[in-house]
Amino acid sequence: MLLYNLKAKEAAMQISTVLRSNSMKNRKGNHKMKIHLSLLKIPVSNIETSLKFYEEQLQINNIFYVQEYGWAQFDLDGISFALYQINKGGGSRTLGGSIDFHFAMDANVFDDVAPQWLSNHLLKENMIHTGNDGSTFVELLDPDQNELKIIRIEK
Repeated sequence: MLLYNLKAKEAAMQISTVLRSNSMKNRKGNHKMKIHLSLLKIPVSNIETSLKFYEEQLQINNIFYVQEYGWAQFDLDGISFALYQINKGGGSRTLGGSIDFHFAMDANVFDDVAPQWLSNHLLKENMIHTGNDGSTFVELLDPDQNELKIIRIEK
């Protein structure tokens, strides 16, 4: 099962705690501000091609898809994750490169799929990385060369 980065979740929870405890108010001074992570999204050039890639390679199930708007949405442990075809209403970010957030995957699943991605030449630099901190990760390239950093986690 694909999970979002646990460190990001911890950081988001810490930020949420700070915001709740600081009694932040609007300009009129009568409303506390609450902020939550709502949606992570990735730009794509072809929604159908990308939807197939994400379902097959990451084994995640699409929960909402509208071809007309170039939008496909998934649920990752309660956080909405979407693919959007650029310039169809979801945004206009440049395709390719780092997506600025990381995924995490259970070690047993990672150990099964990472070698498959490697043999299918779907990894940036065609390798499974070991970080200086001992972490293991891959940089999976989607059809638009968006770099999906996926970290192996022990449960």
